[in-house]
Amino acid sequence: MAGYMVFHISNNNEILKVPQDYYNNSMTVEKFANTSILEVVLFYDLLDRKPEKLINIELNRCHITSESKIIDRNDSNAMKNFCNYSFCDAEQLALRDEIPVPRAPVAPTGKEKQLLYNLLKAKYPKLWEDCSYITEHRLKQLNEIYEGYKSLVKEAYMKKIK
Repeated sequence: MAGYMVFHISNNNEILKVPQDYYNNSMTVEKFANTSILEVVLFYDLLDRKPEKLINIELNRCHITSESKIIDRNDSNAMKNFCNYSFCDAEQLALRDEIPVPRAPVAPTGKEKQLLYNLLKAKYPKLWEDCSYITEHRLKQLNEIYEGYKSLVKEAYMKKIK
């Protein structure tokens, strides 16, 4: 069985675990109103209803309204990239009126990563064991996908100007 946890890291380097019903309703705590945050979603395996092993990590930059609502989740960037580039090659992309620019993946700062690692080490040691490896692997994976999209756009542009 799998589960997930959500953490929000503020610009002031505060990290808070967000209740799942807040996450499901695109909300955060009032303290983060009128700011932007890094949203970290950890997916893990459960053993006896407790987090046992980290499976994956997702990162989003979000903007928060004065009512603590999340109005801009950058996970739509990944979806836009997927829709724009996943089902076409350079020739098909070159046929479009405008070639869209790929959107860069979300990457946490060193301080944000350290805050997450420190919290996991203190409160969820089983998740902390693999967190740095999984985080770095996920960031590398996202960057490779992004580089592939960039080279596809370059190739399409070269075909378009010929």
